[in-house]
Amino acid sequence: MLKNFFFSDSRFEGLTNYDTHLQKAQKLFNFFNRNLSYGSNFRTAGYSSASEVWNTREGVCGEMSYLYISAARYFGLNSSYVSVIRDFEGKA
Repeated sequence: MLKNFFFSDSRFEGLTNYDTHLQKAQKLFNFFNRNLSYGSNFRTAGYSSASEVWNTREGVCGEMSYLYISAARYFGLNSSYVSVIRDFEGKA
């Protein structure tokens, strides 16, 4: 594991003891759902970094995705970003 990384936070202790990848993914998701809020500040340029989102506990969709991907990879889960250009109705 990486040293001196923000996921060494004590709130993640025990995450590596889960039996399955699904259990790890669910614990991460639940933690993020409880502790992060959707960004209320309008951004005029670019995304905040994963560490900025972690420190402010706020981000927009892509920013939270990057943070989740970083955490998932840190804890040994395969994780990738997928960009979708169509909504649930198939509109671009």
